[in-house]
Amino acid sequence: MSPRATHLLLLLAMFPAALRAGETKPTPEPYQLKKRSAFSTLGDEQRAPFWPIGWVKRRAVATAAAPVAHVEQPKIQFDTSGLKLTSILIGTPSLAIINGRSYSEGDFLRQPRVATPAAALLGSAPRVRVYRINDGNVVL
Repeated sequence: MSPRATHLLLLLAMFPAALRAGETKPTPEPYQLKKRSAFSTLGDEQRAPFWPIGWVKRRAVATAAAPVAHVEQPKIQFDTSGLKLTSILIGTPSLAIINGRSYSEGDFLRQPRVATPAAALLGSAPRVRVYRINDGNVVL
């Protein structure tokens, strides 16, 4: 037997007899979704499904004596004219050169001790901290 004939016999042996006779398999019914999921707001007694087990939603306590106030202005006015940003180095850790000294995020700026009315109220001068160093700006 030739290799082609052997290959054809192997293929015919793999198919069931119904397919060789020309019969086709019935098509299955399409999948029907029984219940669609939907989002609904949680009640006071329900737990959010993504919270760890045991966490409880805190309830807000409303007081009638204290009205809601708008955003407060800072009590201390800080003069930024004495600060000079020379350069910014982005990396790990990011550095900013302010007044000739290098600072990273979280460092407090060194300032001379000056007697001001605000310092007299607080007992010392306010401390300035480097909050974030971005490309092009520094948040104090």
